[in-house]
Amino acid sequence: MSICTLAVSEDKKYILMKVVGDVKSDEMFQHNIEAHTLARSLNLRSFLMDMTKATNVNKVYENYEFIYHKMGKSKEFIPNVRVAIVVRHGDRSHDFIETLANNAGKRLRKFQDMQETVHFLMKQQE
Repeated sequence: MSICTLAVSEDKKYILMKVVGDVKSDEMFQHNIEAHTLARSLNLRSFLMDMTKATNVNKVYENYEFIYHKMGKSKEFIPNVRVAIVVRHGDRSHDFIETLANNAGKRLRKFQDMQETVHFLMKQQE
């Protein structure tokens, strides 16, 4: 089970999603709906997902379904957003999500350093 805490960055340029626990696609779908609802209300299009205390426990086909069918077909989500994910060093559980998302035309990048992650989001907004 995972828990997601949402916040707006201090500079009000992106939504911060801090996820803790074992992540399943159904929970992550709900976390994303809540984050996109907040982002839409503030007219934001960038997300920083802090996954340093979260592990993707989905099977390969569950990750595929999540990206292509849940996230890809839902009208709940803001199109053309930028997503940066920060993970703990050595955690490879999120690698396939990054690959799938990029193959599906999403703008998602994974990092292992918070400062690099923030820099990536800020650079894209210049």
